[in-house]
Amino acid sequence: MRRGGEPVVSPVTRRRLVVIRSGGLGDTILLLPALRRLLDREPDAELTVIGSHWAEDVRPLVPFPYSFVRFDSPALAPLFGSVAKEDPLGVISSADVLILYTDSPGEPLVRNIRGLCRGRVKVWPVSPQPGVHAADHFAEAVGRGEGPTADPCDGASPNRLRVPDALCAWARSWIRDRLGSAGGVAIHPGSGGRRKCWPPERFAEVAVALGRPVVLFEGPADAEACRAFREQAPAGLRLARADGLPLPEAAALIEACGVFLGNDSGMSHLAGALGVLTVAVFGPTDPSVWAPRGRAVRVARGPGGAWPEVETVREAVAAGALAP
Repeated sequence: MRRGGEPVVSPVTRRRLVVIRSGGLGDTILLLPALRRLLDREPDAELTVIGSHWAEDVRPLVPFPYSFVRFDSPALAPLFGSVAKEDPLGVISSADVLILYTDSPGEPLVRNIRGLCRGRVKVWPVSPQPGVHAADHFAEAVGRGEGPTADPCDGASPNRLRVPDALCAWARSWIRDRLGSAGGVAIHPGSGGRRKCWPPERFAEVAVALGRPVVLFEGPADAEACRAFREQAPAGLRLARADGLPLPEAAALIEACGVFLGNDSGMSHLAGALGVLTVAVFGPTDPSVWAPRGRAVRVARGPGGAWPEVETVREAVAAGALAP
């Protein structure tokens, strides 16, 4: 059609992609390759993630855009009822492609989403098969890529988390003011699950053996572990406590340290995805499935899934620090 001799161009409606995955910080970071694969296949589409607050907290570090809705938002509550007649936010109903990660495919949420979504719905299990890395498992919901999923922080990877320059400068100043040095070892002796925690006293032994200043990270569930670390550490250990920080600030401090030591935890996944040397201590959980991904990740684990010895962990940190 023409109006006044000029062609009328109809507005192009962007396709909408929706991914639903609620989980912890580590789960969210392991989901990033799947999100990137989606956008690689549809670069002009609009992506919305419905997830935990971690998907919102990590967003300033993620090198590709997405909008965010809280999985526990009251506006989404009707979707969990027996029959949902409408989509309160319009996110589900307007999706052209929707991927829902759940281990309960028969739950009302799945049934309601299938009934409301205008596009294609794929329901994908949360739990990977034994020996399949979680990042590869999540990305497989999008479709097969070329070989294993790219590490989220290979130096050239589009998935690598990036700290804004202003926060990098802030972190360097924070460390210098508290430790009198340009860097140190970032240590997080806690985790979301007690069974995934190496004894905090062992972390303190490693810190002493390394002989470097320590930035000790403490989250809401880490008070007991961090207290045990401090009690074990000698008075002469230069230590700065980083507790209660927003995620981007914590990421900036980890990157400024350049070396991170932690358990099988979300913070270890954060460090790996930043590209810093990350030594993750594993015991009963399987690193072939849950190890952090990154260009400088090392796993310290004892034989047969036992906890490693202190010297094993110290050597992993020292060897990584010396690697080119």
